[in-house]
Amino acid sequence: MLDTNEASLVEAGAIFAHSAPALEEKSKSLRYLKIICWIILIAAGIVQAWYTRHRIFSDGISYVEIAHYYTAGNWKSALNSYWSPLYSWILAFWMLILRPSAYWEAGLLHLTNFVAYVASLVGFELFLGSLTKLQHRLIGETGLSESTLRIAGYSAFLIGTLAAINMGYVSPDMMGTAIGLFLAALLLRIALGDAGLSTYIWFGVLLGLEYLARAA
Repeated sequence: MLDTNEASLVEAGAIFAHSAPALEEKSKSLRYLKIICWIILIAAGIVQAWYTRHRIFSDGISYVEIAHYYTAGNWKSALNSYWSPLYSWILAFWMLILRPSAYWEAGLLHLTNFVAYVASLVGFELFLGSLTKLQHRLIGETGLSESTLRIAGYSAFLIGTLAAINMGYVSPDMMGTAIGLFLAALLLRIALGDAGLSTYIWFGVLLGLEYLARAA
C-alpha cells in the first residue's frame, strides 16, 4: 500500500507525463507562429522599402546634405539645433562605408528606415515576451492566450509601422519607434522584477539615443 505522500507523488508524476507532450506541442506551435509572422513582416518591409526607394522630400534632402557635411568634416554646417543628429550620423556612416552614387543617396534613407524597422521588430518581440510573462503573473491562464496576443500584436505592429509611419517617409520616426519599443520592453522587465544594473544602464542609454533621434 502506498502512503498519502507517495500517492501524491505518483499522481503528480502522471499529470506531468500527460501534460509534457501538450506543452511541447504548444511551444512548437508558438515557435512556428513567430517564424511565419516574422517572415511576413520582414517581407512586407522589404517590399515597401524597395517600392519607395527613390521617394524623397524636403526633410530627406536636408538629412542627406547634413550627412555630406559630416563626411566632409564641415562641422560648422553639420551641427544644428533642429534636425535629428542621430539620423544624420547614421546616414554619414552609410556614406563612408558604401560610397553611394548620387543616384542611390535617396536609397540610403530607405535603407536606414528598413534597418530601423527590423530593429523595431526585435524590440517589439522583446516587449511581447515580457508582456506575456506579466499577464501570466497577474491573471494566470484566464487572460488571452499567447497565440492570440501575438497575432493581435503583430497585426498592430504592421499597421503602426508600415501604414502609420511608412518606410517611404524619410524621417527619424521609424528609428524613434525602434528605441521606444526597446524602452517599453525594459520597463516591463523592471515591472517583472527581472531588472539588474545593466537594465537601468541600458534604459538611460536608450533615453539618450531617443533624445538624439528626434528633431526639435
